[in-house]
Order: sequence, then C-alpha cells, then structure tokens
Amino acid sequence: MTALPYDDGTDRIPGDLVGPVERVVVVGAGIAGLAVANALGHAGVPTVVLEARDRIGGRLHTLDLAGSPVDMGGSWIHTPIGNPLTALAEHLGVERRPADITDGLVGWDPRVGWLPPAECERISELAFRRFDEALPGLAEALGPTAPMDVAVDRFVADHWPDPAEPGARHLAALLRNVIEADASGALEDLALDGYPANGLFYEGSEVGDAPLGGYARLLAPLAAGLDVRTGQPVVSIAVRADGVEVATMEGAVHAASHVVVTVPLGVLKAGAISFDPPLPDDRRAAIARLGFGGFEKVAAKFGRRSCPDAQVPGVAILPSHGEPSIAWLVNLDPLVGEPVVVALAYGSRTGVLRDVPLEAAFERVEGVIEAMAGRRLPPPEAAARSCWSADPYTRGAYTFLGAGSTPDDLEDLGRPICGRLLFAGEATGHARVGFADGAFSSGIREAKRLLGQPRVLLGPR
Repeated sequence: MTALPYDDGTDRIPGDLVGPVERVVVVGAGIAGLAVANALGHAGVPTVVLEARDRIGGRLHTLDLAGSPVDMGGSWIHTPIGNPLTALAEHLGVERRPADITDGLVGWDPRVGWLPPAECERISELAFRRFDEALPGLAEALGPTAPMDVAVDRFVADHWPDPAEPGARHLAALLRNVIEADASGALEDLALDGYPANGLFYEGSEVGDAPLGGYARLLAPLAAGLDVRTGQPVVSIAVRADGVEVATMEGAVHAASHVVVTVPLGVLKAGAISFDPPLPDDRRAAIARLGFGGFEKVAAKFGRRSCPDAQVPGVAILPSHGEPSIAWLVNLDPLVGEPVVVALAYGSRTGVLRDVPLEAAFERVEGVIEAMAGRRLPPPEAAARSCWSADPYTRGAYTFLGAGSTPDDLEDLGRPICGRLLFAGEATGHARVGFADGAFSSGIREAKRLLGQPRVLLGPR
C-alpha cells in the first residue's frame, strides 16, 4: 500500500520553527502523535514516539470484548463527508457503516417508560434542528455569555407551551444529552458563545460513521514501522538553544532538535510534565481557562437469546425528573454482528458510571436494560468499563470552551514555544476541537511545520 499526500485543510505552511529538523521526539502515541511520526518517517527524519501506556491510540482504544471489537474511547467519524478520517479509512481500505444513534430517536424515561413515537419525533425536530437555528436569537435575548442551561430553559419555554407536560422535560433532557455529548462538559459550565466550540463543519450525519473493527484499524497502519516505545511516561522537557531534552519516568533522556507534545489537555492542566523554561504565562492561563470534561462507557456482551432488541440502534435516556442516569444505550449488533450494548455517561452524568465501584456501574446499566426489556436478563458474557477520568495519562475526555475561554485559547495551545517545543492534539486548534479528526489534522499541521511542506505523505511504512 502506497503513502498518499495529506494536508490539514489548507496549503499554508506553519512557521515559527527554529533550527534544522534533525531528530524529533513525539510525546504520545494517539492519533495526533502517530500522524506526526508517520509523516516524518516517510520524509526520512529520525523520530521516536514515547507513549506512557502499554498500547498506542491514546483516547482511541479498541477493546476485544470476548471476540467483539468495542471502542471504549472515540467511536465515530463525525460528519464524515469531507472528513479527513474518511479519506484515511478509504486509503487504508477500512469499511465504515452509518451509526447515527439519533436517527429515528427512541426515548425512554425511567419513570414512565418508552416515549410515544410522536413525542420522539417532535423533540428530535426541536433538539436536532430548531435549537441550532435559535442560537443567535438566544444570544441576542440572553447575552452571549449566558449559561447554556439558562438558554435551554428559555428555548424549551418558547417551544413547549405547557412546561408541566412530560414532553417539555423530555425535550430539556434531550438537549442536555446532545449538548453535553458535543462538549463533554456539564451544561452549567458552558456559555452560549462557546457552543459549538469548533469552527469547521464537515457534511453528513452529525454522529456519523463507525469504522468496522474499531479505530484500531486506522491506528495500526499509521504506527507500522515507527519507533514507538510504550511504557515511557514523559516527566520533563527542557528546551535549549540548540535542541531539546525529553526525560522519562525511568530516567532516560532523549536529545533531539525538536519535540512535539500531543498529550491531552487534562495532562497539561495537572502539570504532569514539567517544562524548562516554564510555559509562558499566557499559555498557562489558556490551559487553565479551557474546560476538559468527562465521558465514560460500560460495554456488555450478552448471549444471543438474552440480548435486548437488536433492531433498536440506540436509546436516549430522558429522565423527566432529573434523576441521575446514563445518557444513551448504544446497540453495536449492526456493527459487530454480536449482541453488544454500550452505555454512555458524560458531562453532568459522567459520575453515574465514574463514581461507583465497577460492579455497581455494571448493575446500573443492567438495571436500565432490564427495565426496558421488562424482564430479568442473564448476566452478560463479558463486560468492561472505561476509566478516562481516573487515567493519569488522560484525566478526562476532551476539550470544551468553558466560561471565560475563547477560540484564541485553543489557537494559542497550537503555537510553538521557542521554535522547538511544538504541540498537537484536539485541544490545539479551534477548527475541530474535541474530535478525533481534529487531533489527526493537528498532527498533519505539525508535520507540515517541521518539514516545511504544504502537504505530507501518510500511510503504512
């Protein structure tokens, strides 16, 4: 398979680089880091990738659940038409299938059960189309910095005559589900002028396609032939006049001409890597202002006879009285050919799966499935839970614009420091913040910067 040229959406060559590019250290083997290293490898630049975990992928992690591939982190190629990850999948021969769990919305309220189809259709129209159209008017009426929960309440009041009706509360719950899925932050932590956070929109389904076999099938070819060293947490980076020194927890020091840091924003917020000289004040302020939310999953594989309805692609959990609950149940049967159900909890609901012991998280998910099925189910054949919030190499999910932060903060995170310290990842640019394709494009951007080229070659080596 040949390598093909890629760009980051523009033919502009980023600048602000100092010194010849002789050897590069990439910190992190997520999709951003692998894109940088793969392009540098094709260009013949000596490159080493230091990854803290014992695997590649970062927040893209395909788990083998009793023979079924399940993505416990990023799962979809959102708005796939024009998306660079669609191009990468086609390049690598990875099949995708539509996986929009919002199409033909199915809603369930823990207190009243299944929502009538007519109500689902109505709240879908309001939440998925009319709310976006109403955003400018809401900003004008409430002010651009108004909290998003206030904006949601105003929208529901404007579009549902009787706020005491269950439908009004279901609409509010669906809007919370949709907005918090996009941001990973709680509704109360978002402002109107920070939603949506990204500035570039591709076409097609908002939820998009799922790569068959999981994201692992996109990552492995990018990593092939690279010098990727796992189990190597980086603890410090020193920038000198003639290069950089990158030190790991084990005491190894890697000298290079340049370093590309691709760790998640949560790691930067925690100060897990020390920088010498320290990061500039404006950079540290931007890191502090930006939000980094939560998103957790529980996946369960059932026996074929005991599985829930395989015809339902996903169920939105819409509590009418605000009780804590998971946000969605996703049926992976159409994608993996096995009865696998994944529960999602994010934003204000992250703690439903995060803040309880493992067994309790499984029991909560099983309880919801059994209530929907109206019968007791045998235990799942296999189950797993993500732990992104507790993972010291992630410390959360993905980036959002919190109150007081602006797109400029994201752009600042993508700018080099001292011409030798570079950054990539979904948080390092406004265009596609929070998306895997944004991380991928940011890696291409930094490879373009290092190579001084308008596009770079990517593909198996």
